[in-house]
Amino acid sequence: MPRLERILITTDFSEPAGWAAERGAMLAAAHGARATLLHVIAGDVYDRLQRLMGSEAEALQEGLARGTREALESEAEELGQRHGQPPEVAVLTGAVTHAIRDYMERIDADLGVLGASGRGLTRQLWLGSTAERVLRRCRRPVLVTKGPPAGAYRRILVPVDFSRASRVALNWACAVAPEAEVVVLHAFEVPFEGKLQYAGVDEDTINRYRMQARDEATTELGQLVAGLDDGRGKVRRSVHHGYPARVILEQANAMGCDLVVMGKHGRGAVEDALVGSVTRHVLSQAGCDVLVAGSQ
Repeated sequence: MPRLERILITTDFSEPAGWAAERGAMLAAAHGARATLLHVIAGDVYDRLQRLMGSEAEALQEGLARGTREALESEAEELGQRHGQPPEVAVLTGAVTHAIRDYMERIDADLGVLGASGRGLTRQLWLGSTAERVLRRCRRPVLVTKGPPAGAYRRILVPVDFSRASRVALNWACAVAPEAEVVVLHAFEVPFEGKLQYAGVDEDTINRYRMQARDEATTELGQLVAGLDDGRGKVRRSVHHGYPARVILEQANAMGCDLVVMGKHGRGAVEDALVGSVTRHVLSQAGCDVLVAGSQ
C-alpha cells in the first residue's frame, strides 16, 4: 500500500492553483506528510525582460524572484494557520513542465497536486496546458483538482480494467482517503458488438454475449477487490455495459463521487509519455478531482 510522506503542490497563484494548494495542505495534515509549495518562473520571462529592459533586466529579475518567494511564503503561512503546518516553499526557473517533473524526482515526492488550469489558460487540447504536460511526462501520481475542497474525500470512484494500472489505482484510492467509501467500477463492451449488429446477428444473441461478458467481469472484479473491505461496507462493486469514459463520467456524477482515481493507461499501453484516451476524457470532463496513479 503506498504511503503519503512527501507532497509537491504547484501554484501559479491563480484561483485553481489555490484550490490545489488547499487540498494538498489538507492531505499533508491528514497523513502527517511534508508538503512543498512550488512556483516555477518560466525561463522565457527572463529572456523577454532582457530584451525589453536591457541593463535594468537583472534588477527586475531579482525583484521578481524575491517577490515570488514572498508571495509563496505568505500563502504557505496562511495554509499553515488553517491546517497546522505550513508547507516548505521553493522557487525555480526554467521550462515549467520539466522543472515540476524533475523537482518531484529530486525530493522523492509521493504525490503531485495541481489545479486543472492556470492563470489565463483555457482548456487547451483536453486540460490546462501545464497540467496536461505534467501528466504526460511525470511517472509519479498526480492529483488534479477541479474545485475548492469541501472537506475530506467521502466517496471515491476507481474505474478498473483489471490491468496492473488498475491495481495501482485501487491501492492509491485506499491510501489517499482510508475513511472514504470506494466504488470499484468496471465498464465493459462486447467485442465486435457493432460488427455483430451490422452482420445481422439478432439482439437476443448479442444480449447473451453481454450477459456472459458481465458475468466474467463480475467474477474478475470480485477477485480484484478481495481482501480490501474491512467489514465496514466501504468497498462497493459496480459493473456497467457501455463505453468506459461515458460510463465513468455518468457514474461519478450519479453517485456523487468527489474523487476519481485511475491509471494513466489501460491494458496494452506502454508509453510513459502518453495518457490513455479514457483517462484523458475523464480528466477533461469530470466535475470532481481526478488522481492519475502514474506508472511507477
